Amino acid sequence: MLFSLVYLGLYAGVIFAAGNNALLLFCFALMGFIQICIVLNLGHEGVHSSFSNSKIVNSVFAYTFDLIGSSGYLWRMRHVYSHHPHPMIPEHDVDIQQTGLLTFMPMK
Repeated sequence: MLFSLVYLGLYAGVIFAAGNNALLLFCFALMGFIQICIVLNLGHEGVHSSFSNSKIVNSVFAYTFDLIGSSGYLWRMRHVYSHHPHPMIPEHDVDIQQTGLLTFMPMK
């Protein structure tokens, strides 16, 4: 709900920018970030089948990952079947595998 309200506020900022290019750029940049947050939130809940009691609704929201170039199927495999049974356990939880770009725990 919060992301939706922030998004609508930013959209109003775009509409009423009236030639203020700095405001327009700021609103568009932040809108992009908020859109990603909304999609990740909806997709995450859909993959967990926790958004609705309806399997169809959850599947539709899981497909939001596919809309942003990821895969709802792979997210389910990695996150639900690897991360949740073994949260934060090195060499079992694929969500904490070291990439070199981001480090979630000290390297061995």
